[in-house]
Amino acid sequence: MSSENRQLFLLPITIAGYIGAFLVIAGLYAYAVVAIRKPANWGDLIFFLTLALPIGFWFCSRSVQVIRSVHRYNSRVSSGLS
Repeated sequence: MSSENRQLFLLPITIAGYIGAFLVIAGLYAYAVVAIRKPANWGDLIFFLTLALPIGFWFCSRSVQVIRSVHRYNSRVSSGLS
């Protein structure tokens, strides 16, 4: 698998775009809190949690798939060399 294919397997374009949008929104919010002195409230926290949960679920599910694949590869390679 080429390095580009590996990168797209771990982080597809749609997920990268979602993460980028999350970072832009979080940056604008942080600017509003610091520069404009907008008070933070619980609604904002719930909003950001709603945006961040799919990212967390994506990385959890993908890490399980990658770990399982590595174990499958290592078991195949070790049995072939012995």
